[in-house]
Amino acid sequence: ARAADAGSFDTDLLVEATGFLLDPRGLVVSSLNATDPQKFYEAYLEGDEDADQYSMSTEISKLTVIFEGGQEVDAEPGLRDTDLDLAFFTLKAPAPAGTVVRATDNRPKPFDSLVMLRRLGDVSGRVCAGLLVPVQAVVERPRRFYIVSNDVTVGLGEPVFDLEGHCVGLVALRKINSGGAETYFLFSGEDAYTAVIVLPLPDVLEGAVQHEKFKDLNPAK
Repeated sequence: ARAADAGSFDTDLLVEATGFLLDPRGLVVSSLNATDPQKFYEAYLEGDEDADQYSMSTEISKLTVIFEGGQEVDAEPGLRDTDLDLAFFTLKAPAPAGTVVRATDNRPKPFDSLVMLRRLGDVSGRVCAGLLVPVQAVVERPRRFYIVSNDVTVGLGEPVFDLEGHCVGLVALRKINSGGAETYFLFSGEDAYTAVIVLPLPDVLEGAVQHEKFKDLNPAK
């Protein structure tokens, strides 16, 4: 991605994020915040009294999806959903043979265990790593989502599975407007306006079917 800071400089950034294949015809999903440096920049400046003096634009110059075994497939950016923190990509060539996520009708409950998967970097041979996490809370409104951690180091874009191997959803960043107020939870490290959540797979699929090629995808009920 090429990032340009108005009136200052432009630079090439190599951004890596975890995502997963939604459809074998080549639809990949990840977190928008994890894949677009502009989102991080805007979040960093939010609340800064001098924020209006700065601006940033990004342009994707090359997009590559790396599969297990190191196989690389070029892709192109698709739809983005800033509210749900979703970024979709479509592959320019067939995806390697593999498993596409399976949805589940089960709804995790507080204290249920979930598994988050991520692809490690070159230093670890790009092997797949898992993290077992408990559901800390279930939020029903304004839409259903799950809280598994308040640690922003949890990998955005990672798929989350139940212990039977069904996909529950995707790790995303939920952020609400503070309205100019500043509220702090002393000692807990919690942010009153930002949360790392598991966005249910049906919501992810509802975004996916907005692509003309993938309108036949059926969001799980």
